[in-house]
Amino acid sequence: MNEYNRLKADYQKQIAAADYQQAVLTANQLSDIYPDDANLYNMLAHALKLSGHMDAALKCYEMSLLLDDNQANVHMVVGEILSLQGKRDQAFGYFLKGMELKPQTPEVLRKVGGFLIDAGYLDDAETLLQQAVGLGMNEALEDLLDLYDKRGDKDRLLEHLQQHRAYFATRKDSLSIAQALISTGQTNKAVAYLKCIEFEHKPRVWRRAYHNLLAQAYERLGFYQQAYFHYRDQNMNSQGRYERSASEQFMREVVDVADRILTVDRAPSPLPNDVSFQPLFIVGLPRTGTSLLEQILSTRASVVPGGELSFIASGYQAYMSRQKTLQQVAEWYINKLEFIVDNQHRSTDPVRWVVDKMPSNFVYIGFMRALFPGARFLYCRRGAIDTGFSIYKQNFNDSHRYASDLGDIAHFIAQERHVMQQWLHRFPDRILSVDYENLATNFDLETQRVFDFLNLEWDESVRDFYKNPEISNTASYNQVRSPIHGKAVGYYRNFEPFLGHLINGLGQYGIREQEKTACKVA
Repeated sequence: MNEYNRLKADYQKQIAAADYQQAVLTANQLSDIYPDDANLYNMLAHALKLSGHMDAALKCYEMSLLLDDNQANVHMVVGEILSLQGKRDQAFGYFLKGMELKPQTPEVLRKVGGFLIDAGYLDDAETLLQQAVGLGMNEALEDLLDLYDKRGDKDRLLEHLQQHRAYFATRKDSLSIAQALISTGQTNKAVAYLKCIEFEHKPRVWRRAYHNLLAQAYERLGFYQQAYFHYRDQNMNSQGRYERSASEQFMREVVDVADRILTVDRAPSPLPNDVSFQPLFIVGLPRTGTSLLEQILSTRASVVPGGELSFIASGYQAYMSRQKTLQQVAEWYINKLEFIVDNQHRSTDPVRWVVDKMPSNFVYIGFMRALFPGARFLYCRRGAIDTGFSIYKQNFNDSHRYASDLGDIAHFIAQERHVMQQWLHRFPDRILSVDYENLATNFDLETQRVFDFLNLEWDESVRDFYKNPEISNTASYNQVRSPIHGKAVGYYRNFEPFLGHLINGLGQYGIREQEKTACKVA
């Protein structure tokens, strides 16, 4: 027991000193000596999480839950990690379990509220966070800043900053405060606030967010060189490596599987007669207008926005592992969409389309075409350099491994163009290409073209899409809260001196300047 206490004390000192690698070794040593102690796996997971090894941390937390499933705080942390990784459907189960174990604990209320913000359930999130504040969890005041920011309510954001200024004055390293200052136009204050933070010993995920905010602030002030350097530092804090050959092989395999299904296997039967809607898939690369297009379509009562759903990738894996047949995958997916319709559709009008706007579904178009013969696809395109740099700027929290290196981004863009060339050739009547540049410069004509493709009625109210109360749950939530403009077209030119790896990389794959046509992967 003396050895146990000594090692625990060493671990706590190492965490306090931000020596996370040594803390991992110490926690490993402890768990080897006492393999049935759930708390030791939590210690190991915590050190791994702080050092940026999220997948390894996740496995350790799950091991801890196998030993003791009644740890509400561990369920919450697992939910947070899964949510950061974009696995919201899995995260929801862990948050739900935590709520069941400790329904009125302020820390649990706060963490579930934070998850609901990320998932877009802002009213429910606000209720839980206000309850947490009422129970003495003042930290939830910062989560409410994030909520009002995502809601686009700048007046409420300013009011909240003023109302709780005494508390916020004590918070010297809150990224939520910095984001609120940027969103309310207090950019110089945000820079001054961020520059006073000692960030070197902060966890990797925190440092990514820190550099992203400083980059945003400098960009708004027109200091593009400083902005670029912080975007670079954000991406230098990425974890994981993008394997170009593995990515190419995966995409080839998915295309080949779809080809086999469509030409050899029997595709699923049409949807049951009692299902009135069809899936509508919005695909492409991130930052090409997928969220914008979903927001525009949501102005019609017969269209239900589903957001970025991870179900198609999960269904493909279930089919490939022979856990589900094609018919079972189709039925399982439609059940998921019916749940969304039941919980989100507020109109008496019948539903015609349910939107799934997971951009990376572009690789599965052949598979989805086999599953749902009546489905349609909107392919969002944007100039390659604007797209690539916009991806580079975004803090994706390692959910897109190619996104932290300009050369890797060029490679992925080339792959996407190559795959989409095949689908556009094969399914020309089912896929409509929508160019961001056309939306920005000729909004009425481009949206009328989209509505005609989906047999929807267009009227002038479509122009007010940004007033739509539906919430975007993606990185583009701020952009869809204001009218569209052409300022983003060619915006990369402000940073062009720093984008050589991106521009030259695109050129190697045959993509020149803002060309949007398909190309061949070298």
